[in-house]
Amino acid sequence: MTFKQKITAASRGERAESLPFFHYWRHSSVGEAERECRNRGLGIGWIRPPHTTILHDVDVEETRAVVNGRSVIRTTFRTPLGSLYQDEVRDPGVYQWKMNRGWTGNTPLKTSHMVKTLDDYKILNHIIRNTEYKPDYFPIEQAMDWLGEDGIVLAGLTYSPMQSLLFEYVGCDGEGNIYLHQFDNPDVVEETYRTLCESREPLYEIAARSPADIVMCGDNIDSVIIPPDWFERFTL
Repeated sequence: MTFKQKITAASRGERAESLPFFHYWRHSSVGEAERECRNRGLGIGWIRPPHTTILHDVDVEETRAVVNGRSVIRTTFRTPLGSLYQDEVRDPGVYQWKMNRGWTGNTPLKTSHMVKTLDDYKILNHIIRNTEYKPDYFPIEQAMDWLGEDGIVLAGLTYSPMQSLLFEYVGCDGEGNIYLHQFDNPDVVEETYRTLCESREPLYEIAARSPADIVMCGDNIDSVIIPPDWFERFTL
């Protein structure tokens, strides 16, 4: 069996002739160490998006700023209802080699999330409702052509809706704190959660129709930051 056949069989609950294992392309080195691992049976897992994202009625501007003596990239989202912004610290190498990872493999660190107050949820809802997803299978088809039987291409999706609120939009340890918002004003948070769920439905259909054998939604779930009741209500 080729590596692709092994991992595909295992993902369907079938038995492979040997245990398949792979390294994500975004983390893999290139050179002698990689060659040795590949010769021992290591496959490549390549996550590619099945879609493009278009924002309507939202102007996006990216600028440099200094906050508390630290250089950040500030992204501002302007809508008819008001504006939101987020700040990121980007390591050297970001967007220069493997996706949004710097030379050391780190992704940008959000030091300020878009939602900081309860009023910001209305603006975020507008952005979500005006987000359009369109299929674009070329990245997946290209990776499948390049990898052949040496790896598996996964259609990569963003976080599930509640995890998106936690990681991407609100955060839990800064100006915005989704745990406190949910405890004090669950109706506000859950309206945005439902808005995200509805907005994402076309995205899931796009992913299901993609040529990739596997669709991946990496949610980074653990018991440290995800309360059990959240897991039951918003993940299962």
